[in-house]
Amino acid sequence: LLEKLTPLEAEIFKKYGLNSSYKEISISLSVPAKCVDNALTRIRKKAYEVYIQFKAENDADTRK
Repeated sequence: LLEKLTPLEAEIFKKYGLNSSYKEISISLSVPAKCVDNALTRIRKKAYEVYIQFKAENDADTRK
């Protein structure tokens, strides 16, 4: 997943994973809270895409 994220998304992902709030992340990265919110939305979408791809590959492997 990390390789699919932009540098900003990766930083937000890491900080969010450490239970930082949107406000704490926005202050530490000097970006608006809305930017953090938008980035987390994109991260969730990318994570879902990675999950779907992983699941498809594993389902294909189990059919062999």
